[in-house]
Amino acid sequence: MNAVLLLFLFANIFFFAGVLLFRLDKFQLAETVYYLQSIYFIFVLLYLLNIWQKSKDDMKRKQEQAQKTRQYCEAYDELRTLVRERQHDMDNHLSAIFGMIYTIDDRDELIRCREAYYEELKEGREEIKLYLAIESRLIAGFLFVKIREAMKYQIKVTNRIIMKEKALPISEYDFVEMTGILLDNAVEALAGSREIPRKIHLEIINGKEGLFITAANTSRPLSTEEMTLFFQEDYTSKGGGRGIGLKKLKKMVYGMGGNVIVSGEPADEAWYIKFELTIPGK
Repeated sequence: MNAVLLLFLFANIFFFAGVLLFRLDKFQLAETVYYLQSIYFIFVLLYLLNIWQKSKDDMKRKQEQAQKTRQYCEAYDELRTLVRERQHDMDNHLSAIFGMIYTIDDRDELIRCREAYYEELKEGREEIKLYLAIESRLIAGFLFVKIREAMKYQIKVTNRIIMKEKALPISEYDFVEMTGILLDNAVEALAGSREIPRKIHLEIINGKEGLFITAANTSRPLSTEEMTLFFQEDYTSKGGGRGIGLKKLKKMVYGMGGNVIVSGEPADEAWYIKFELTIPGK
């Protein structure tokens, strides 16, 4: 507001300077002043239009943030209910596993049944880890939504979360946006794949040194040249627009004084492409 008042103050100075020059019969100088005043008014108009557009964009961003907050907080409540239900059932599951000792005589059959039962119990483990590791309702709800979206495409998502510091060095919304870009790209790359196992591993570590976010997904082996193309706006290997999000991600991380590294490595009898984000601590 102060900047706008200052602009109008200079406009008045131009105007009264022109009037004064006309009264002093300095017509040529007066015309020059009014010519400069016209240019100045165009500048002011463009400046005000820019302020209006920024205000409009900020309002839109706040509305989107409010919508996401409601969506992810509702998802968090669903996650909490789900975890409590599974914790409630855990005693029954443990009793069933130990009860197999008395109902199955064959040792090999006992081991096979135990392992099969344990695999079923592991289905909800990643969601429980989210609930226990993250205090933020927004972030926990967001990650829960992303895991469910990946599961729709039969993609297995595992996570490792270590929160040594309660506060993040960035806002929750920036965290959601950056991590969302990584996970959306990983899901998009795997959604239609039939040749490779569909797996995503997400690692989040927040400590005094800073925030480290790693997202790795199975992929066909890629060369270094191919991986560097990911951050080009017009690059796409599956569908359109993948490069736009990753280019924005890189700009955000670099603007925070951080770094982005993309690499590929074999693991679990598969090949993974890995994105590592590093954001320095406060």
